[in-house]
Amino acid sequence: MLSQINKLNKLVFQAVSWLCVALIAAIIVEVLLRLPPLRYSHAWMGEIQWQLFALIFLFGSPYALKQGRHVRVDLFYERFGARNKAWVDLIGSLLFLLPWCAMLIWFCTGFAYQAWLVGERSSDAVLISYVPIKVALPLAILLLFLQACAEAVKAWQTLRSHSNKERA
Repeated sequence: MLSQINKLNKLVFQAVSWLCVALIAAIIVEVLLRLPPLRYSHAWMGEIQWQLFALIFLFGSPYALKQGRHVRVDLFYERFGARNKAWVDLIGSLLFLLPWCAMLIWFCTGFAYQAWLVGERSSDAVLISYVPIKVALPLAILLLFLQACAEAVKAWQTLRSHSNKERA
């Protein structure tokens, strides 16, 4: 099960990483359109850029957790051995990350459902729908929740293997 979660988040990350190319292209197009003689700028350009960035961030977070590239206060963690790191990862996942993800999934699902019902759109750029980004929120957080479960199990396995070595 752990390897399936890891593979799923890697596949999602690889797919979403192509949005970086789309984001860069959108920024370049906007910059070029603002130059003379066009001097064209519209709110939809910025809306597309922040939505692409949000998708990259949201769907990249589970993979960042898997790779240990997430934000963490490393005052002591860096100096810890494998056993103590496993304790920090297990306790951090169980006490903080998993409950936080569960709460966000709960609230964001209702948030996305409401946006879906009313067909929520940008007030600045009427052609831009907020539904895809709001539906992406609970989906991405669900992937983060699954990866946090996988990381907690991995930490537990590390602790068990260390305790088995101590008994032997």
